[in-house]
Amino acid sequence: MNVNNRTTGQHLTPYAAEAVPQSNSVAGKENMFMRLMLEQMTHQDPSNPTDSNQMANQFAQMAQTESLTTVAKLLNANNMLMDNLQTLSTANLVGKQVMVQSDSVDLKNQPIEARITLKNPASVVTLHLKDKQGTDHTISLGKLPVGQNGFSLDPQKNGLPAGKYTLSIVTDTGEKSPTIELAGTVNTVRISPADGQILLDINGLGDVPYDRITQFGPAHGKPAHSF
Repeated sequence: MNVNNRTTGQHLTPYAAEAVPQSNSVAGKENMFMRLMLEQMTHQDPSNPTDSNQMANQFAQMAQTESLTTVAKLLNANNMLMDNLQTLSTANLVGKQVMVQSDSVDLKNQPIEARITLKNPASVVTLHLKDKQGTDHTISLGKLPVGQNGFSLDPQKNGLPAGKYTLSIVTDTGEKSPTIELAGTVNTVRISPADGQILLDINGLGDVPYDRITQFGPAHGKPAHSF
């Protein structure tokens, strides 16, 4: 018996392989798989029949792979949509005041509003401002309760020259790195060309990442303390 144009086991005939159309769509791939399976069953060796369970498993794996690929594409599209919506929403912040978590400030001649959050009440709280030359300027904030404590700082009144300073808070309780927030007005919103991050140019703070904003709008009420 001549079997030159047939294969044994699970191999297709050359003509069958050439007849199968190629497609990148899910429906096309499923159709291709079904035709391959039918060709394989038609030309199988009776003494070594195709394992139907194996074929079913292969079909299930293909369907699962296609489903996961579709889900991944949908998630990626959703993330891009959310990023675009966030960018559009931040554009509305131009000219608005926000509170930003920061450990640095660029002082001018105008007073600034700030807020610190303490986990424990402290009898002695000191604000440290270190300039570019390394000079440490200290301002006593006095006794402060637990929680948020707002205050305003007048650079001229405290003899602080205009320039950039790093900020830190020291308490008599030894609390580590209390949170410092500064108020400022958003001048512009831009997207970093390097990593696509949304940056807000804020008075006295420079470019600030969007995720460092802690409050939209000015601090509530008047500062409890003025220095």
